[in-house]
Amino acid sequence: MTSPKSLKKILEERISLPFKETSKYTNFYKTKSGRVALQLHPNHHGVDLAIPKGDEEIPPCKLLKQVDIKSLHGYWGPNKDWLEGNGKRFTERPAVAFHLPEDMRDKDDSHYYWQDFSTLKRYALGDTPPPQSMPMMPKKVFVVDGLNIIRSYSQKSGAVSFEAFLSLLSELMKRAATFFCVFDANTYYVLRDNAGSRVSSLFRRLLDSMQAGAGFKTGVVVAFYG
Repeated sequence: MTSPKSLKKILEERISLPFKETSKYTNFYKTKSGRVALQLHPNHHGVDLAIPKGDEEIPPCKLLKQVDIKSLHGYWGPNKDWLEGNGKRFTERPAVAFHLPEDMRDKDDSHYYWQDFSTLKRYALGDTPPPQSMPMMPKKVFVVDGLNIIRSYSQKSGAVSFEAFLSLLSELMKRAATFFCVFDANTYYVLRDNAGSRVSSLFRRLLDSMQAGAGFKTGVVVAFYG
């Protein structure tokens, strides 16, 4: 009966890069540059994964916990310089380390442990996908009934929220939507009487900006009715 693979062996297969093993840690090398992409530091409770920090921030993990690089089994000799990022071993920033618990080997690929590991591996290899951009609105023209939005956030009689209207505009503009804003002719006075002169003045300045196109995307149109 064959014994189950150790977590270290499973990680080596999943990383799938050229590697060199020492008595305390294992280096994995980028195939193009030949530089160390990441390290595995086995210990009694699993394996610690060390990766050099690049220009981008380390992506957050759901379950894997960060550990101090000074606690790593291979924090000694020349490798200490690599971990410290002092420029002596081709790294300019301190490495970041995460603990991979031994029971990861019993988890399937959908477990957060393995999801976190895949995220960190992509980061170490420079394969981190770009941040997701805001989804674009379909090519439609949206009509925003300004006063209705200002009034509809609350069921209380006379309650208004200019902030609700601004939030909606912000989301539409993030998605590069084309839209029309229409207002009742008395919108200014409704805001003045229920929200104060500061808000009504802000509304008037916003209208001036929208009509002048200052800071707004093409397609923003203001209209009045009533």
